[in-house]
Amino acid sequence: MIYKISTIACALGCIFLGTRMNVVHKDNQALIQKLEETQLALDEITLKNQKLTELNDYMLTENAQLVLQKNETKFINSKPLIIYRNEKNRNVNDNASEQFNEFLSRRYFAQ
Repeated sequence: MIYKISTIACALGCIFLGTRMNVVHKDNQALIQKLEETQLALDEITLKNQKLTELNDYMLTENAQLVLQKNETKFINSKPLIIYRNEKNRNVNDNASEQFNEFLSRRYFAQ
């Protein structure tokens, strides 16, 4: 009789623990699925961020080139261009242009 009662108690305990384990397993699977969805969303956002960073770098480079061209044009147009037959052509000061390029590079690409 004691064996029957203890067997029934053990069986009920196993059934209870099995149902609890099943509930915990379902909750665990739901959490894993949510984590996978979150990881996919994070991957998409990371990819978009990388593309936007590349676009930002490109735009900064284009901006630096445009500013450089504008300043060189100002430098050229600041003096009247009178061309004489015997006078050599004046070129833009290469050293100034290189210094300005370095300045813009430090300004826009310093991290």
